[in-house]
Amino acid sequence: MKNLKLLTLIILSVMVFSCSDDDGPGEPTIEDTIVGKWQASEFLVDGEATGNIGGINVSVDIEGDVYDNTYAVEFRDNPNTVTSTGDFSIRFTASFLGQSYEEVVEDVQFIGTGSWQIIGNQLIITTSTEERTFDIQTINATTLRVFGQIIETIDVEGTTAEAVIDLDLTFTRI
Repeated sequence: MKNLKLLTLIILSVMVFSCSDDDGPGEPTIEDTIVGKWQASEFLVDGEATGNIGGINVSVDIEGDVYDNTYAVEFRDNPNTVTSTGDFSIRFTASFLGQSYEEVVEDVQFIGTGSWQIIGNQLIITTSTEERTFDIQTINATTLRVFGQIIETIDVEGTTAEAVIDLDLTFTRI
């Protein structure tokens, strides 16, 4: 009887200690999910330019229309590198005091080559000339959607203004 109790205790101990809390692979991390090649599928671009004309502060809304899009980006790991290919063109329009202004920027190559990291829900891309931070809105096996801002000093017919451009970019895995 003593041997039977000992054998039962040994079997229970083996069963308890051999069971793992890991029920298989967990959900992939954002870092795992972002690795791969992504085609830009939607660009939402708008913003505001502010400046001073004749001592009066002015603000102008800006809208952007993206066309001729062949832009794609590839994220690799070990090391975390990013490379973009293709380009796009954008037509900016703004209205001020009944006047409509338009500027076309063609063959935009946005990121180029650099490194990437994710901190929380932020994607940080660093190139040799700049660092850009994007808030990750959506990431899954097929869709990557990020939001970011570009702040530029622009010249509008001899007047310097600061433009804050909001970017809402959606990519589809290819």
